[in-house]
Amino acid sequence: MLEKVLNTKKDKRRENKISYKKFTSQIIKCFLLATMSAIFTNSVWSITGSLFYQNEKVEDYASFTPHYLEIEFLNKENFIIFSFLWVFLYFLFTYLYNSWSERLIIKVSEHIKNRLLRKFRVLKLEEKLKRKGEINHLVEIESDVVANIWVNLCRKLYEGTFSLYLLLFSYWKAKNSEREISKETIIFAVFWLIFINGFVYFFNRLGSQYGKLSKEKVDKEYELINKEINNSVLIDGMGLKSKYEKEQLILTRRTKRSKFFYKKILVLSKSVPWELLINLFPLLLLFLILDENFIGANLLITWNILNNCALQFGYLWNYSDYATSQERINNFLFLPEKNDNSTGIKLNKFTKIKALHLQNVTFSYSGSTQPILENYNRTFLKEEINYLTGANGTGKSTILYLLLGMLVPQRGQIIVETEPGITYNLHQDLNLQTWREQNVVYCAHDNLIESGSTGQRQWTNLQNTLSTKSEAQIFLFDEASNALDSKQKQELQGKIEKLVKQKNLVINAKCWKN
Repeated sequence: MLEKVLNTKKDKRRENKISYKKFTSQIIKCFLLATMSAIFTNSVWSITGSLFYQNEKVEDYASFTPHYLEIEFLNKENFIIFSFLWVFLYFLFTYLYNSWSERLIIKVSEHIKNRLLRKFRVLKLEEKLKRKGEINHLVEIESDVVANIWVNLCRKLYEGTFSLYLLLFSYWKAKNSEREISKETIIFAVFWLIFINGFVYFFNRLGSQYGKLSKEKVDKEYELINKEINNSVLIDGMGLKSKYEKEQLILTRRTKRSKFFYKKILVLSKSVPWELLINLFPLLLLFLILDENFIGANLLITWNILNNCALQFGYLWNYSDYATSQERINNFLFLPEKNDNSTGIKLNKFTKIKALHLQNVTFSYSGSTQPILENYNRTFLKEEINYLTGANGTGKSTILYLLLGMLVPQRGQIIVETEPGITYNLHQDLNLQTWREQNVVYCAHDNLIESGSTGQRQWTNLQNTLSTKSEAQIFLFDEASNALDSKQKQELQGKIEKLVKQKNLVINAKCWKN
């Protein structure tokens, strides 16, 4: 039984993971463009290297062209035309390849963002409140990181593999010719490639460890900064500005030291292999192999291919960053979803709702030791204003969230009674998405209007909400008149009384005033 439960969880986790199967055809196109780009790149290097190291006047330029073309004779004029064409094709395929790669990164990033946002929309209310900061970070930063590294991992590994193939192909094609590359050169090139990647791997592992520590400190710093920004008026009014400033400066100093150390490791991981080891290759090759025939075009071509190979395979060691970000995204996608009972009954506008009954309802927020509602009983009737009054934190908004189906009581039930005498258990029988969209109107002191004063935004929001959902039967007001002036409050009261006369069910939550 336990094994079955664990297997079910594994299957569900696998389903929720980010999948890249839909991008298979686009990755294949990327590989094709990479192949053409690599062929033309190395061909251009071959032509350029041959020209630079040619000391004698020649009549036949065919030997300067890539081996696989097998051109028998080429005069100077035709060689120039050929070279111009080859450089243009090199530019064209390189542009198309890089352009397609960037386009693919954007598509993958959008795919991840959409998955994250879809998941956030179906989270339970408590999870939504808890994960607001996390979803911002995942959508704004992590989705781009994962998309960028995933696309580049695919294409760079392919580039590296193909570049290595070109190196071996050049050796085989040039065998027994004046351009022959010795076995020792190939062996040393492959050994040097492995050595460089081993060095990069070591520093990337080290960077990954310190990167996690640095990120933890950065997260703490920005958590405090965001808290101060979001509550700036309250903090200033309570005289806590100096306290928050002191805490922020301490955290910033700690974060700065951690960032400095982390960046030093990153600089070393990039500078040593790509600036030192790569450029030592031709010198060490000459010192160890002492092949005079190798000096010139062959050395230039081999060094270019090896350089390209090392750069592409070196990208593999970014996998740790990719895996960390991917894990955070997948963990978020595995969070439990709210149950809106999508197969439940949809109450249409012709079904007249008579009353809402809260029966022995107990509810407590996660992490709280005391329930905010315990064995709570209340009946809300239509054709009257049902008031919810009390101080802040006494559960007024919680009751409204329960009636909206956004929260589920730990004990007890909420019954919807219709006029024919039929009753429904809100959370078990009804489609809660339809319930919120069609049957209930929720007006709060918070709103989505962005322009105007607080009072103007609140009043505009009230008018818009009441007009767009005029066919609903249940109207919930959560301290909706807080920022209104006296005239607007009177108008709102008139609207509420009109709703009652129209045989609607109205609940008005208000805070006690001292």
